[in-house]
Amino acid sequence: MSAFHLNEQNPPNSLAGMFSIPYCLGSWLLYRRLLLDSIATEAAMNPKILKVAKLIRVVKDENLKPPYPQGRPSLVRIHLKDGAMYENFVDLPRERLNEEELRKKFIEMVMPIIGEKKSLALKKKLDDLENISNIRELSVYYGTLG
Repeated sequence: MSAFHLNEQNPPNSLAGMFSIPYCLGSWLLYRRLLLDSIATEAAMNPKILKVAKLIRVVKDENLKPPYPQGRPSLVRIHLKDGAMYENFVDLPRERLNEEELRKKFIEMVMPIIGEKKSLALKKKLDDLENISNIRELSVYYGTLG
């Protein structure tokens, strides 16, 4: 599936929102991050993000080469109200977070659910996973996290 198919500007629910480039980009533009509570719950979609998402278009450009899987070329154009335009081309977008980015994302996503203390304890346990003797140690309800 290409990014072109992820173009829902008014996703009806959180699952559709997670797979909507306009919605995810709208969240990032407004808050400089993806808000977990806006894309991973069954709560109503955030109206502020929806307003921004309606301004974002994903357009298929047949001229971008090479096609997947050799490349994943992307061209982003931003048109401002004053007529200014900015653009950036990426031949092959980065696919993976580095280790520090992944750890930061884990804490950011888990903390709202189980709190800072338990999030940090769980991260510590996961960092030492090979020494876990019982899987219950990873539960916030059992083991050392509860």
